[in-house]
Amino acid sequence: MGSGKSRRAANAAAVRAAQKRTQKQQQSRPWWRRIHWKTWGAVLGAVAAIGTLLFTGITTYYQARVSASQLSQAKSDAARASRDQASRVTFWIAKAPNGSNWLYLENRSPDPVTRVILMFEIFTEMTSPGQPFNISVQVVLPWLSPCSEYVFKPEMIRYSGHYYDRKHLYVSFSGRVPLRATFTFPRAIFSDWDGKEWHRVSAGQLKQGATGHLFEWPDVANPHYARGELTRDPAVTKAISCG
Repeated sequence: MGSGKSRRAANAAAVRAAQKRTQKQQQSRPWWRRIHWKTWGAVLGAVAAIGTLLFTGITTYYQARVSASQLSQAKSDAARASRDQASRVTFWIAKAPNGSNWLYLENRSPDPVTRVILMFEIFTEMTSPGQPFNISVQVVLPWLSPCSEYVFKPEMIRYSGHYYDRKHLYVSFSGRVPLRATFTFPRAIFSDWDGKEWHRVSAGQLKQGATGHLFEWPDVANPHYARGELTRDPAVTKAISCG
């Protein structure tokens, strides 16, 4: 019994003595040899991985912001270029040397515009039935050439219409527009280089998209109203100002 206790006490004393020797040995070693490099290596590796993920996330975020900004700028530039071209398609009415009015349609852009519909009204001094004082004209052109000017004259237009007389009989009539006719209320639809549709009305406003009732071409049975159409192509000259 006594010998067992003595052995345990001796073993405990030996363990304590070994621990003291180990502590003294560690304390006597340089500080860099006392560091657990494997543990710190694992910790530093984890920190580096987190830093890499954080850097990648920040980089991806700013790249996305830059890409979105560039896309927005590209859309803005395209819209500006589209409207800039559309703003160069204009029309006006001027007095001709013979006293009549001529209608000018001009594309001052260096690019063509397509799917063009020009509409305008003509007023005359005719008052007899079958001699209309109001003629609606619609001109369809596949395109307007770059830097070009189109001239429309009364003598280029022929009208036709119909009405019912007092006996309810159908009466048709046609003829050429007189030289002293007056052009009025022009409006135009066209598509730009990007395929966007625009319309300009007689007051000069330029708008994109739907056109509404302004471009309806009525078919009215009226002895004082007719539709007009071109009998020949308009004269085309180079626009004075272009680009």
